[in-house]
Amino acid sequence: MKTTWLVQTNVSPDSPTVNQLRHACHAEGLALVEFVHPPGVRSEPDIPVAHANGPIVFHARSSALLGALGTVWSPGVFFSPERFCHQAYVAHYGSAYINNEATVLSWGELVASRGMRDEYLFIKPIDDYKGFTGHALNARSLAASFEQLRLRDPRVAEATEVVVAPAVGQARGESGFRLPGAALCGG
Repeated sequence: MKTTWLVQTNVSPDSPTVNQLRHACHAEGLALVEFVHPPGVRSEPDIPVAHANGPIVFHARSSALLGALGTVWSPGVFFSPERFCHQAYVAHYGSAYINNEATVLSWGELVASRGMRDEYLFIKPIDDYKGFTGHALNARSLAASFEQLRLRDPRVAEATEVVVAPAVGQARGESGFRLPGAALCGG
């Protein structure tokens, strides 16, 4: 039995991940089924196949994963909010986790404490629900970024916690782990 990969293609439009998965699945003769799902919408994804014969790997945002739980895709879907969050990564991986020294602050605390500084910060959600994508920004634009997020997602409030770290020279912000001589990104 061959593995079927179910891949949400609109997760991060500028990421090379989907193309890498396409090439890897093609090279290994594995089925890859692509689908699009609205970010942040926790409903069953519209996947263009009815079933898979064999193991399933589901590569998608948490909102699509949560929508797929309890469906025919459940054997390939797992999600544990307690295990997919910043605190769990730090506790389990320690200094091997790239953002292990990051601070957890509410949006209100962050804007009040750093909103006027001229520094670049990396900010990401504390959990894996991906209400927004982690990104680097100048601290002077914190208030504007917060207001834009609030307009897009009514769940974002001043009390919403985020992970904050100094921005470093990475092309993209992703959860990752350091290995001797290499970096392995986790998503």
